[in-house]
Amino acid sequence: STRVPPPPRQRAGVQQPVAAPRMHLAFDAPSREAVEAFVAAARKLGGKIVRPAGERPDICAEYFGAIVDDPDGHRLEVVVAPAAMH
Repeated sequence: STRVPPPPRQRAGVQQPVAAPRMHLAFDAPSREAVEAFVAAARKLGGKIVRPAGERPDICAEYFGAIVDDPDGHRLEVVVAPAAMH
Protein backbone atom coordinates (compact mmCIF):
# COMPACT_ATOMS: atom_id res chain seq x y z
CA SER A 1 0.00 0.00 0.00
CA THR A 2 1.08 3.55 -0.70
CA ARG A 3 1.52 5.76 2.35
CA VAL A 4 0.11 9.25 2.07
CA PRO A 5 2.34 11.91 3.70
CA PRO A 6 0.77 13.96 6.48
CA PRO A 7 -0.40 17.50 5.77
CA PRO A 8 2.40 20.11 5.83
CA ARG A 9 1.48 21.31 9.34
CA GLN A 10 2.41 17.94 10.81
CA ARG A 11 5.60 17.17 8.91
CA ALA A 12 8.65 16.61 11.06
CA GLY A 13 6.80 17.92 14.11
CA VAL A 14 7.12 21.52 12.92
CA GLN A 15 4.10 23.79 13.16
CA GLN A 16 3.61 25.77 9.97
CA PRO A 17 2.45 29.40 10.23
CA VAL A 18 -1.28 29.88 10.17
CA ALA A 19 -2.74 33.13 8.93
CA ALA A 20 -4.18 35.20 11.76
CA PRO A 21 -7.47 36.98 11.32
CA ARG A 22 -7.16 40.51 10.11
CA MET A 23 -6.99 43.05 12.94
CA HIS A 24 -7.73 46.77 13.20
CA LEU A 25 -5.39 48.46 15.66
CA ALA A 26 -5.66 52.14 16.56
CA PHE A 27 -2.93 54.27 18.08
CA ASP A 28 -3.00 57.75 19.59
CA ALA A 29 -0.67 60.24 17.95
CA PRO A 30 0.70 63.31 19.71
CA SER A 31 0.18 65.61 16.71
CA ARG A 32 -1.02 65.90 13.13
CA GLU A 33 2.61 65.87 12.04
CA ALA A 34 3.05 62.49 13.73
CA VAL A 35 0.06 61.13 11.78
CA GLU A 36 1.53 62.40 8.52
CA ALA A 37 4.96 60.94 9.39
CA PHE A 38 3.32 57.57 10.14
CA VAL A 39 1.62 57.56 6.72
CA ALA A 40 4.88 58.46 4.94
CA ALA A 41 6.80 55.70 6.77
CA ALA A 42 4.04 53.14 6.15
CA ARG A 43 4.02 53.93 2.43
CA LYS A 44 7.82 53.46 2.22
CA LEU A 45 7.53 50.09 3.98
CA GLY A 46 4.88 48.73 1.61
CA GLY A 47 1.70 49.73 3.43
CA LYS A 48 -1.46 50.47 1.46
CA ILE A 49 -3.03 53.81 2.32
CA VAL A 50 -6.73 53.13 2.98
CA ARG A 51 -7.58 56.62 4.24
CA PRO A 52 -5.01 59.41 3.87
CA ALA A 53 -4.21 61.69 6.79
CA GLY A 54 -6.98 64.21 7.31
CA GLU A 55 -9.89 65.46 9.32
CA ARG A 56 -13.03 63.35 9.70
CA PRO A 57 -15.78 65.59 11.10
CA ASP A 58 -18.24 62.74 10.57
CA ILE A 59 -16.36 60.84 13.32
CA CYS A 60 -15.53 63.77 15.61
CA ALA A 61 -14.98 67.51 15.16
CA GLU A 62 -11.37 67.23 16.43
CA TYR A 63 -10.47 63.92 14.77
CA PHE A 64 -7.39 63.87 12.53
CA GLY A 65 -6.09 60.50 11.45
CA ALA A 66 -5.19 57.99 8.78
CA ILE A 67 -5.68 54.28 8.11
CA VAL A 68 -3.11 52.00 6.49
CA ASP A 69 -3.18 48.28 5.70
CA ASP A 70 0.18 46.70 6.50
CA PRO A 71 1.72 44.13 4.13
CA ASP A 72 0.07 41.32 6.17
CA GLY A 73 -3.38 42.91 5.73
CA HIS A 74 -3.79 44.25 9.25
CA ARG A 75 -5.41 47.66 9.44
CA LEU A 76 -3.51 50.32 11.39
CA GLU A 77 -5.16 53.57 12.38
CA VAL A 78 -3.25 56.48 13.87
CA VAL A 79 -5.26 59.37 15.20
CA VAL A 80 -5.18 62.63 17.09
CA ALA A 81 -8.51 62.76 18.88
CA PRO A 82 -9.98 64.30 22.02
CA ALA A 83 -10.07 62.29 25.24
CA ALA A 84 -13.85 61.96 24.89
CA MET A 85 -13.32 59.43 22.07
CA HIS A 86 -11.35 57.05 24.29
